[in-house]
Amino acid sequence: MVLAMMLVQIAGKKKSGKTKLAESIVSYFSKKYNVAFIKHIHHAGEPLDRVGSDTYRVSEAGAKVVVGISPDGFFLKKKINGENFDYALRAIRDLYPECQLAIIEGFHNMLANMENITRIYVAQSEDDALSVSREFPQLSFIYCEVCHSESIGGIKVLKSVSEVTEHITRLLESSKSTF
Repeated sequence: MVLAMMLVQIAGKKKSGKTKLAESIVSYFSKKYNVAFIKHIHHAGEPLDRVGSDTYRVSEAGAKVVVGISPDGFFLKKKINGENFDYALRAIRDLYPECQLAIIEGFHNMLANMENITRIYVAQSEDDALSVSREFPQLSFIYCEVCHSESIGGIKVLKSVSEVTEHITRLLESSKSTF
């Protein structure tokens, strides 16, 4: 039986806390689910999966498969050329068919038209959240620890990691019949 893989995308500005949120989500869900992580690395020439890097940290948090994609490399314990998200998804499905949850950091514009993906934007202020809600109304949630509003631009605001994991749990539980 082929398992369904839920995709959760985390986007936000540089240094907004995307990787910290990804680490928390992976740490929480890897105890019960098979979790993978895909990271968009924006700069060519970056050493992939070095100690302390984002991919290393999320691997340590419990992701069983970690993929890093940069303009000049693809990390899956081996570098190849190309920045191809579809290839990364196929690789995870082929190498880790029991994967139930893939956390994706970045790829905001590349995945804008992709369906069946839960999108979380990490905002650092109400103004940031309002701006992104206008620009990207297809967001599923806004994660903002300092926001006071329950909803911004019609998009639900989650203020803690536990709220994020509760929402993802509900989505996973409602889709279990496809696993």
